Amino acid sequence: MKEKMLNDFQILTYEDPIVELGVTTAFNNANFKFDTEEGRNNLLKLKNDLQVKKICYLKQIHSDKIIIVNDDGMLNGQVEGDSLITSSVDTMIGVFTADCVPVLIWDSNKKVIAAVHSGWKGTFDSIVKKTIEVMIKDFNCESSSIKVFIGPHIRQCCYEVSEELIDKFNKNDLYSGMDINDGRFLSLEKCIEVQLKYLGINKDNVIKSDFCTLCEKNKKLHSYRKDGERSGRMFTYIYFK
Repeated sequence: MKEKMLNDFQILTYEDPIVELGVTTAFNNANFKFDTEEGRNNLLKLKNDLQVKKICYLKQIHSDKIIIVNDDGMLNGQVEGDSLITSSVDTMIGVFTADCVPVLIWDSNKKVIAAVHSGWKGTFDSIVKKTIEVMIKDFNCESSSIKVFIGPHIRQCCYEVSEELIDKFNKNDLYSGMDINDGRFLSLEKCIEVQLKYLGINKDNVIKSDFCTLCEKNKKLHSYRKDGERSGRMFTYIYFK
């Protein structure tokens, strides 16, 4: 990933010929928590800085609920869900995270993009897999042309969970027998990769940021596990160039 400054914001980006994607960091204490005045102002500023016509995001509820954004759609945190899909060429979509996994998906051939918030609940319920299945069913996307970006999140090195949760994942038919944990340390990224493999997504089309929100030293990132209720939110976005 590359790093760039956009006025007051530090953005982590990945170069692609069809889409623009990025992750805001906690540099300058930038907070994109949309239910605060600061967060709403930063979202508007980001929209203006990137010169996009519309910006859409959901009230995230740790679900597997998927919302399709039409050309006339305008979502600003009032609709509940954890995944957005659109083929609108003038709309930025994104998700908020502070340890959960932000996942961006795009099909360059069909001109379809998606943004997914995948915490442990969404990951257990295969929200990334379900999102791609909707893209295939409703937008005629093909697994062979789909690319996926897995953004900064709390990685296996730091994500210690209960034995009950590890057992819950290992009893899930999709993850059973898969190398998704080391003792009580769970890898949500590996779980998402299992979902992608199940759908036949080419592993060369999967881009990973490799930043852990909890222990990363060189980039300032928001982490709920580190800062609790005081934690801000990063915004991971995608839109058509």
